Amino acid sequence: MNPGHLLRAAWKHRAANAVTVATLAVTVAVVLAALALAHNFFVSPWTYDSVRLGVLTHRAAADTRSLYGFSAEEFRTLRDSALFEQLVASRGRPVALEGPDGYPTRMLMVQTQPSARTVTGVAPALGRFLADEDRAGSPTTVISHALWQSHFGGDPAVLGRALRVEDAVYTVVGVMPDRFHFMGGDLWVPHASDLDTDQDAARPYVVNVRFKPGTDLPSLRGALATLSQRLVAAAPASRYLPGWTITGEYVIDAVMGPMRPAVGLLVVASLLMLLVVLANVATLINIRQVVTEPQLAVRLALGATSRRLYADAFATNLLLAAVGVGLGWALGGGVFERIVGMISADWIPRELEGRFVYAGASLRWMPLMVVGCAALMTLSQWPRLRRIDAQAAVRTSARTGAGAGVLRGVRGLAALQVAAATVVGVLAFCVGAGTADIRARALGMRVDGVASTRLTLPQAAYPDPAARRQFAERLREALRAEPGVADAAFVDAAPFQRYRRQTALRADLAGGPQELSVGLSSSLGPVPDVLGLGLLHGRYLDDARDGANAPPVAVVSRALALQVWGTDDVLGRTLSLASDAEAPARRIVGVLDDIRYGGALAEPERLVFIPHAQDPALPAAFVVLASGRDGRVPAADVLARAAAGVDPRVPLFDTVRLADRAQESVAGLNLAEAAFRVFAVLAVVLALMGTVVVLSFLLAVRQREYAVRSALGAAPARLARGVVGEGVGIGLFGALAGLAAAWGVAGLVDASLYGATPWRWLAAAAVGAGLLVAVTLATLSPARRAAASDPMLALRSD
Repeated sequence: MNPGHLLRAAWKHRAANAVTVATLAVTVAVVLAALALAHNFFVSPWTYDSVRLGVLTHRAAADTRSLYGFSAEEFRTLRDSALFEQLVASRGRPVALEGPDGYPTRMLMVQTQPSARTVTGVAPALGRFLADEDRAGSPTTVISHALWQSHFGGDPAVLGRALRVEDAVYTVVGVMPDRFHFMGGDLWVPHASDLDTDQDAARPYVVNVRFKPGTDLPSLRGALATLSQRLVAAAPASRYLPGWTITGEYVIDAVMGPMRPAVGLLVVASLLMLLVVLANVATLINIRQVVTEPQLAVRLALGATSRRLYADAFATNLLLAAVGVGLGWALGGGVFERIVGMISADWIPRELEGRFVYAGASLRWMPLMVVGCAALMTLSQWPRLRRIDAQAAVRTSARTGAGAGVLRGVRGLAALQVAAATVVGVLAFCVGAGTADIRARALGMRVDGVASTRLTLPQAAYPDPAARRQFAERLREALRAEPGVADAAFVDAAPFQRYRRQTALRADLAGGPQELSVGLSSSLGPVPDVLGLGLLHGRYLDDARDGANAPPVAVVSRALALQVWGTDDVLGRTLSLASDAEAPARRIVGVLDDIRYGGALAEPERLVFIPHAQDPALPAAFVVLASGRDGRVPAADVLARAAAGVDPRVPLFDTVRLADRAQESVAGLNLAEAAFRVFAVLAVVLALMGTVVVLSFLLAVRQREYAVRSALGAAPARLARGVVGEGVGIGLFGALAGLAAAWGVAGLVDASLYGATPWRWLAAAAVGAGLLVAVTLATLSPARRAAASDPMLALRSD
């Protein structure tokens, strides 16, 4: 087709084409943003061989939580099982690394093995990775690209340079590529002990694997279950929980799994919106085609082939789709940034931090979307193009060639848009109401006016729990002396933190021993006062009373007490923790009310709190919780000043308001709620616009009929009621069909969004009725034009 002729044809119908392009652009912007988000999350940025990289977990039969830790003996059994191509056992330790400015910064040092190079499938950018000659405890290290840039200025001669980590000095032997943060690490060193001879029963090692080519995960899990049974049978009865088993999954699923439902639903919903838009566009195109059929018939009479008409229609639609998708791509960048801003940083692994790119991911989809939209638009015209009769069309040109079938098809497209708008509107209302219900759930703690920050104590300066506790006591006094701080407390995991300390609990009951995994937190200071926790029975831990030489005690959450003992009045009962090794059983001295430590989406958690002084494995990294005076959140610089006054080698990091953490914990819901809200507005606007266009077209097609009826004495009000009735019929049919469809898919959405969209009949009926009223109002303008029909038009046309 001649480009000039194509442009002239597009300009001739510029009003309808402008509406088509604008409609496509707005929706394509959302679709491309959703596709780019999914591409960034699940495909593009990973430096690992995500198709082969896996991670192993284990859990007991009566427990729903999977744990990552394995002992050295369990690792050796897995390594010798021949189920995997390669395995690596790693463990992370936060360290204070002296920066180039002389001040310490917090880094994560990962103790790992040479096999990490094979498991991840990533080669160093400089030098080498850890090798067999790097024996346990060797002072060699491989550093991340970020650490290379920040501490060595990207110096290519970094190999062989010394790196001081606390009181130890390591020799740099390699630099990993950008975005490589295996195990979340900043530097990788050999294990402190030999895993081939380690007999410790503790489970500090995360086991990553490289799956064999063509591995079938269900079959692999069956083999792992058999291997687990052999481990249990060969160990003492107290070693494993009942039904203990090992399983495996892809790392990308383990890391991105919590965000997958929301992101997947966003993509599906946006694609559905694109289909709605294409239905709207198809309506406009078919109306335009009916108007231009006389000209097409003339072209056929003059010798044009049907194939040429199809090619011209596709070329015109390709131009409109290219312009619409191009504008949509430009708008989609802003939509993408807004969506990414709503995602909690806690759900973004370090490999993806700051690497979310819109342009590259969205550009991949643009050609396919342009061709696809043009093809679907042309396909909607194909039945009409196929049935064009040159002689008949010329004879009926004054009536635009619109038969009863065409009118039914146009009405059907309008009803389809109303039905789609009803579906999206009902789901948006259900998601919004369900999200509000979840946000209103009692967290069991106070988040307003509380700040959370983390710190890591240097291993050499604070080698044992007693030294760490002394530091915490001094820091608490320093914080309380600050004018903006009311009080402070210390735990080893903050509320809403994704990864928290887990251990196994054993309680001896009348029916026999019961064991399950629980969240463990060692605390110092008035944690209930700072967090506003409710104490149901007994007392909380007392730093002076529950010292290292005092009888072991614990405080449990109500959810744990109910699950184990069936009552929350469990004062004086005893429990044993796997982390206590051979220590005596702990006596329960208090019960806290239900706490949703994981956020509003989580169920009340099974928690055990123990004193700092009685924690034999007190970590060097812990969380500071500080409450402000008069409900105000303590400022980050105030907390940093207090910590520097106690020990300038201990920097604070990740200082946030707890209220922000609470909001981030429902990031997936926020994303879905905002997306459905936008989709609902777009769908309603498109439905109303489509109804007005269809009614205006029907009015134009039947203009002579209305003129004749007016000439025969029909009252203007009667003519107007006929148009309104036609619009109401379209709206009523569409709304009822949409309500039925929404009821059918609400369960799928509810399952994808953590039970946030329970069906609400009253809300659904209100959305359907509201849309029907809106459609009725949209008919008023065409109705007024029908009422003003000129009787002389009928006489002139004859």
